[in-house]
Amino acid sequence: MLQLSSYFTLMATGFSLDEVVGPGTLGEKYLHGLDPTVGATVNKWFALGVGVTTAVISADDMLMIGVRRPERENRVRASGFDITVAEGAQVIADGLRDGIDHEELESALGLSDLNRATLEQVLQLDAERGGEILREQIDLHGVALRGLEEELGLRAHQVRLQIVRFAVEWKTYQYGFVAVARSDATAEEINYYRNTRATHSKDIWRLEWQPMADLGRIARYLTDSGDRMWGFGWEAARAALCSHHSQDEVTEYLLSL
Repeated sequence: MLQLSSYFTLMATGFSLDEVVGPGTLGEKYLHGLDPTVGATVNKWFALGVGVTTAVISADDMLMIGVRRPERENRVRASGFDITVAEGAQVIADGLRDGIDHEELESALGLSDLNRATLEQVLQLDAERGGEILREQIDLHGVALRGLEEELGLRAHQVRLQIVRFAVEWKTYQYGFVAVARSDATAEEINYYRNTRATHSKDIWRLEWQPMADLGRIARYLTDSGDRMWGFGWEAARAALCSHHSQDEVTEYLLSL
């Protein structure tokens, strides 16, 4: 039964954060004055505290599941299952304004490697310079797309990305966003890109592909994974399945196992 799964310790919003708030919806009623695009960004103060878990669906309708390396090689969710890519926002990679001189910034921070800068260091310097260093909002699409390129070798033009959920994992007090990416590359092509173009693929040990059309097979695969499936992975998988099957059908099937 799913009650033993970490899925039930995760709370997630049930609407697409990318979509414009429509007339007659709860969003229109309660989210007064909200920019419809703000759901896909986070304030710069969260540059190192939030991430995006992305489920990837290939052009031949296969859902990708990544198996992480064993504990001796990877301490983070060792041997666990990921739904493709889990990428955290980074202050340097995602937060700097265009045109920032990295060497000058290194010198100002007293560092030889800018990637070693802490969020607190950069925020302090940003405040001293009147906010000219960091963007006010971190683009979550950019975070997710960077992760897809680094870990799978997928380029931005090869995917249609949608941020679909905000979620909180009560076991670990982690919070983050969930996305679904449809690629124009097949499963075989993505395997090839990962082996030839990816620069940060070491966290994922191997890739497994499940056919989106076979809801029962994927549901059994997920439930059999037990606690090896991260809570955010569960929600990303459900969001991906709901893009192919009806939400009621997916929920009913998962709860019946």
